[in-house]
Amino acid sequence: MRQLNENYSNSNSVAVLGTASPSDMGQIFSYNGNSVRMRKMNGYILVCLTDFAKPFPDKNLSHIVNSKELSDYVARMSEIQNCSSLDLLQVTKGNHSDGREQGTWAHHRVAIRVAQKLSTDFAIWVDDKIEELLTTGSASLQPQLPNFNNPAEAARAWADQYEKNQALALEVQQQQETIELQQKELTQSAPKVSYYDNHLLSVNAMTTTQISKEIGMSAEKLNNKLKELGIQFKQSGQWLLKSPYDKWGMHETRTNIFTSERGNTHTNTYTVWTQKGRRFIIVLYENDWNMKKAIRQIKGELNPAA
Repeated sequence: MRQLNENYSNSNSVAVLGTASPSDMGQIFSYNGNSVRMRKMNGYILVCLTDFAKPFPDKNLSHIVNSKELSDYVARMSEIQNCSSLDLLQVTKGNHSDGREQGTWAHHRVAIRVAQKLSTDFAIWVDDKIEELLTTGSASLQPQLPNFNNPAEAARAWADQYEKNQALALEVQQQQETIELQQKELTQSAPKVSYYDNHLLSVNAMTTTQISKEIGMSAEKLNNKLKELGIQFKQSGQWLLKSPYDKWGMHETRTNIFTSERGNTHTNTYTVWTQKGRRFIIVLYENDWNMKKAIRQIKGELNPAA
């Protein structure tokens, strides 16, 4: 993994979220009794935005993360750094043997901007922890001890800690079982499939599956909803956009080239969404799939592609 250029100069260095090396350091901090995960990578910090939700149950974290303001920031930063927006903000499903943990993870610059929308005090706390990790490689956890002069409070505290330890042990066991199962499946999935996905050439392209995770629904349901709204249709196994949406610069076509078990070469063509397409889908979702309201809200952003 390579570090993002801190001076905002153009560089070929790309930081890929969630790919850990043996030297990467992760810590779990407590903010008002709620866990917040951070991981030091090669010169920058990954912050789990999913953990931001519990301290602020009255705030719509999804709305903040999917806002145009943050999308514009991520898109512009990815352009300047010559990297993918997915390298700055990414959803990881399930835990992985290479150190990736489930949740929405963000580069520390993105995380601080999200924290600022939740609370000034919280943003300062996040900034302090990030600075400590960047400077020293670790940060003080500063645990809050119970009032030992109050036996009832102390007993509750120890009971809570015991339950947390039990839950953590169970989670670790489940993660290990998942890893072993994945390794077994990989071993049994011979022959290895030679897979080339040329959508990597486009730094901002996203699949329907990736976008559907952001709004909490399956890719199948999202595809069917877009079909129901008259935005897309399926032809020869590929989802295509109808007119005039196909001229709004919201999608691109990608082709996978892979080799079968018998050594035959095959191709698979599919549609991916640009950042403009992702923005359109999220605004549709936020407006209860009302096309008129969604288009009115982002008027000016959906100019026909040149």
